[in-house]
Amino acid sequence: MRGLLDVASTAYGFAMVVLVVTFVISDMSAITFAKALTLLLFVIGSILCVDGGLGLRSRIDRTWKALRFGRVAVWFSAAKIACGVTAMLLVTVGLGL
Repeated sequence: MRGLLDVASTAYGFAMVVLVVTFVISDMSAITFAKALTLLLFVIGSILCVDGGLGLRSRIDRTWKALRFGRVAVWFSAAKIACGVTAMLLVTVGLGL
């Protein structure tokens, strides 16, 4: 499961770079950019919530290629869930555009 999350995070980063470059060099409107960004926020928010949930359950966290166990892993996992929930709240704002 961890490998799939890593692949999805890498794909998210690549898609974000492509989106920003496309916005800069083309005549994409700001509203189109915001809607595409909303989709990418949903992806990263989902990844963070799932990764945080797995970390809370297993008490093991791997962030930035550092492996953590116990209480520190729980704190990192809770922070990931908080960031994922924040991203989802921003998705609801983006859907209202």
